[in-house]
Amino acid sequence: INRPIVVMYQFYLSKLEDEIEDKDRRWPNGFTVEEFYKLVNRLYVFDICLGNDDNAQAIFESINATGLALADSDKIRNFVLLNVPREEQGRRFKDYWNPTEKVFAEKEKGAMDTFFRYYLMMQCEDDEVKETQVYAKFKDYWNGEVGEAKTADEILERIKRFADVYSNLLWPKLEEHSPLGQILFRMYIPEYMGIPTLFLMSAKVYCEKHYKDSAKDEFVKVLKIVESFLFRRFICECPSNTHTRIFVDLLRDVRKRLEEPGGAHSYADCVAEALESLTGAYRFPRDAEFREALQTRQIYSLRSSVRNYLLARLEEGEGQEGERFADVYKRLRLPQNDKMRYTIEHVMPQTLNEKWRNALGSDAEDVHAKYLHVLGNLTLTAYNSNYSNRPFAEKLRIHKHGLAYSSIKLNKYFHDKYFHDPDIENAKWGKEEIVQRGEELADIAVKLWPWFGKAEMSEPSVNEVVECSLSEKKILTGCKILAFRFHDRQESVNAWRAMYQSVFTQLYAELGDDLKLARASISWITTEKPEGDDYLRLSGALYVVRVRTISVEEMLKRLRRLFNFLEISLDDLEFTVKRTSLDNEEAEEDDEEGEPLESDRAEAADNGELF
Repeated sequence: INRPIVVMYQFYLSKLEDEIEDKDRRWPNGFTVEEFYKLVNRLYVFDICLGNDDNAQAIFESINATGLALADSDKIRNFVLLNVPREEQGRRFKDYWNPTEKVFAEKEKGAMDTFFRYYLMMQCEDDEVKETQVYAKFKDYWNGEVGEAKTADEILERIKRFADVYSNLLWPKLEEHSPLGQILFRMYIPEYMGIPTLFLMSAKVYCEKHYKDSAKDEFVKVLKIVESFLFRRFICECPSNTHTRIFVDLLRDVRKRLEEPGGAHSYADCVAEALESLTGAYRFPRDAEFREALQTRQIYSLRSSVRNYLLARLEEGEGQEGERFADVYKRLRLPQNDKMRYTIEHVMPQTLNEKWRNALGSDAEDVHAKYLHVLGNLTLTAYNSNYSNRPFAEKLRIHKHGLAYSSIKLNKYFHDKYFHDPDIENAKWGKEEIVQRGEELADIAVKLWPWFGKAEMSEPSVNEVVECSLSEKKILTGCKILAFRFHDRQESVNAWRAMYQSVFTQLYAELGDDLKLARASISWITTEKPEGDDYLRLSGALYVVRVRTISVEEMLKRLRRLFNFLEISLDDLEFTVKRTSLDNEEAEEDDEEGEPLESDRAEAADNGELF
C-alpha cells in the first residue's frame, strides 16, 4: 500500500528494528530506549473527521503543530515554502524568509501579521484588506504576480525589503538627534500615527530609489507633511476611521501626480498637493479651523501621550535640533518622585479656593468649567507641588520657582508680561488672560504644524470684487457679500445674515434628518423654541439660536463646524464679496440693516404681527 501514512509507519518501524547495542541500550542514531519512550509520550495525534465537502488542504493550512490556529504570517510562510522542492525550500528560507522573520522576532505578538496587512494594502492599493482576509488576499496577490512579470524570488526580495523599511519606521535605529530620527521619534508617540505606515513604506522606498544622496531629506519633508496633516486632523476632531482609505488613495494620487507632465516636481510636493485637495471628512484642516480647535478643546483631557507630545513640541519651538523635544517628553514620563520630572500645571487651579473665586468674579464657576483644561491655562513646571492652588500673583513670584522667573519656554508669556511689572502683586488671571495666551500658543502651533497647501488668499483691495469659498476665511474680513453659490444654486444677497438664513434653509431641505441629528453635538441647533426673537426657525420644531447678535466671523465659524459635522466640503459654499472702506465692525453693523429673515416673517405672521 503506497499511502503516506503507511509509508511513514514503515519508515519509523525500520528504524526501530535496528539492533540495540546491549552495553548502553542505544540505537545506532544515538537515542536510548528511555529517551525514545519519553519522546513517544510527548507525541500528539489529532484525529480530524472530514465530511465529503470539507477542504482538507484549507483545514491543514489553518492549524500548526500543536493543533492551534496558525497566524497569517505562518500560513503565508507555509504557502511560499511548502509547495516547492526541498532544496528550493531551503534556499527561499535562508535567503528571504528567515531574514524577514528575524525583523519581527522580538516584537509584539502579531507584528508580522500587521506588516503583511499594510504591505498588501500598499501593493494592491486596496483599503479593504481586513485583518481576517490577510492570508486569502496574499494568495491572490502571489498568484497574480508570479508567472506574469515577476518571479517568486522578486516578490520575496520585495517583502524582505519592505519588512526592513517597516521596522525602521516603527522601531528606528537612527541617532535620536538626526533630522530623520527626531521626526520618527515624534510621530509614533501619539497612538493615531500608526495608519500612515503603509503609505510611508512606499514613500521611503521611492525616495531611496529616485533621490539617492538626498533621499533622507526628501523623506523628512514627506514625514513633516504627514505629521502636520494627522495632528491637525486629531485636534480638529476629524474622523479617524477615514485614515486607512485616505492613505491608500494617497498612494494612487501621488503616483498619478508624479507621472503628470509639468506637475509637481518632487515626491513631497505631490503629497502636499494631494492632501490639499481633500475635502469634508478627509480634509487637511486649514489655519483658521486649527487655531480655533487648539484654543477651545479641553487639551488636558486628551490622552496623555498626545497631550505630552503637544506641550513638548510647543516647548521645543521653531528652529530647534530636536534635543529639547526628546528631553521634555522624557521628563514628562519620569516617575513621580524623580526630581527631574516635568508636570503639567494648571495656572487657574483644578480646585478653586475662596481667593480664586473672588479673583474670577461672579461667573467664577462658569469660567472654571470652560477654561480650566484649555491650552491657554496649561504650562510646564518642575515645581508643581509649590504652586498648588496659590493665588496667581504668588505663583508668579515664588522664590526662584515662580512662573515669571521660569526658563521654560512655555512660561515666556508670564516672564514677558509680569517680570518687570511693578504691580505684579495685583496680577490677574482669568478668562481674558487665558484666551490671550491661548492665541499666542496657537500662533506658534500653526508654524510648528504648518498647512502645506498653497498660501491662503490675501485680502482684496478696496472695492475689488473677488470670489472665494468658506475655507478661505481671511479674505472675508471687512468684506461685503454680494452673492453666494451653494450646491449649484446661486443667489444674490445684500447681507451676510441673508446668506446665513438661505444656506440653513437649503440644508434643511436637503438633509433635514441629518440636521436634526446635529443638535446633539451643536448647542445652537435645538428643538426647543428659544426665548425672545433672536433665532431662526427652520421648521415647527427645529431652531437655530442667536442669529441677530453674532458677528459675520461667528456665522462663518458655525457654518464651518456644521459642514464638517455633515461631511460637506467647505469649498461647496462660495461667496462673491467686495472689500469696502468700512472696518469690520462697521461692516457687521451695516449687515444688520438687511431684510428680516423669512422665518421671522413666518413667526410674526403666526403671532399676528407685521414688520
